[in-house]
Amino acid sequence: VGNDQYSETWTNGDYVSGVFCPSDCNLSTGKCNSATNPDCEKDKGGTCVASGAGMTGGVKCTISSSVSGTTVLNYSCGTAAKVCCVPSTSKIDGKCTTYGNTLTRKPDVTCVSGTTTWIDSTGSDGDLNWQCRGLNGGDYADCRALYNPCVAGGGSCKTSCDSGESFYSAGNSYCSPGKCCKKTTPTPSASPTKAPVTDGGGRPPEDDGGNTPEPIATAVPTSTVVPTVTTAPTATVRPTITTAPTTTVVPTIAGGSPKISFKFSLRGIKPSYIGKDGRPYDCFDKLGGLLVDVVNSPTNTYQTGMTTKFEAIGETNINGDQVFKVTALALDASKFASVNTYNYVKIKGPFHVKRRMCLDGQTAKLSETTVCNISLKSDTVYDFSDYTLLAGDIDANGIVNAVDYSIVKSNLNASADISCGRRGDLNMDGVVNWIDGSLISKEALSSRDDE
Repeated sequence: VGNDQYSETWTNGDYVSGVFCPSDCNLSTGKCNSATNPDCEKDKGGTCVASGAGMTGGVKCTISSSVSGTTVLNYSCGTAAKVCCVPSTSKIDGKCTTYGNTLTRKPDVTCVSGTTTWIDSTGSDGDLNWQCRGLNGGDYADCRALYNPCVAGGGSCKTSCDSGESFYSAGNSYCSPGKCCKKTTPTPSASPTKAPVTDGGGRPPEDDGGNTPEPIATAVPTSTVVPTVTTAPTATVRPTITTAPTTTVVPTIAGGSPKISFKFSLRGIKPSYIGKDGRPYDCFDKLGGLLVDVVNSPTNTYQTGMTTKFEAIGETNINGDQVFKVTALALDASKFASVNTYNYVKIKGPFHVKRRMCLDGQTAKLSETTVCNISLKSDTVYDFSDYTLLAGDIDANGIVNAVDYSIVKSNLNASADISCGRRGDLNMDGVVNWIDGSLISKEALSSRDDE
């Protein structure tokens, strides 16, 4: 697949998983050939180095004491302990992983080089679409793979459905000219001696498969009308970030107690703007708070929903965006006093998608299998500023979509006087204009919170 450096596993016609090979793939066996000296972009100064970012592209790395670089390829250098590192002065174009078969699930590996940005990860139109964005100024590549939601939804394409199967309309359009058929879930027969089975709170229990079975019906006289009892679903309440955080600001604490300090950036927000009077200004005081979660992976210890203030510092990131800093965010000592360094931090801005930060100097989304290295007991100020929080999640539902874009459009008024805190002002210059719209339409549309 691709450049013959990708081995994938299929079971009964369904894609299961895939992995990049250090050298190349044996097309007869579908397994990786052994290799000790893969190419690693040698023509661009690349070299294999030890890194905690194994099999991940877009992370800062060190080639020597005087040369820094970026991890470039999504496969290891013959061992999981090393990764290909290319000098930051070398441009690397994005390159797609290609698939010869129709996928039934979102693939694990999407780019041969570059970092992955999903455009459509649900296959809503029959295709999965993403971009492999180049590194160090390299070009991006548009990528796609065929996707069959009939099979993904547990169905199969047939000329006609068999006994015990039903027509599955959600995937039928991908089975033309046949039908998408799915096994029918049997409905338990009524029993005149048993009342509906519940969990004691009026709700049917869940079965081992995670499905909620139909309650067993009670036989009643035909003249009696049995009312239908509908259990209201429990709503998930999302924390609301306002310009004035309602939660208690976490204080700065003394060394030795668990804490975290880090730098981050919010896409499109610049250090300052020039007003009509020729004077510089900013609207940072209207940004509100930053939502923070901290998790220790091995012990599944976590502290979520923390809201903290932050400050602008005299730095910008690679995009020229203002860098902000959170200093000594205090954590719960009863949870984190004895944990190791395998921690990650999730941060979400006032109208931004949530980012999962795992390594110092991180520049892109990392695989969930990446070994994180964030200490909660040091004075280190971790730099996450180059993995920018994209702007646009105005309604804070975890995805940037047409609803958010419509909010910006409804507030457009480029000729209005500067007024900090306008809804839809994503770059915080006090005016809602085409710049705010482009931050969604050209950069963040369909972006989701990191898992």
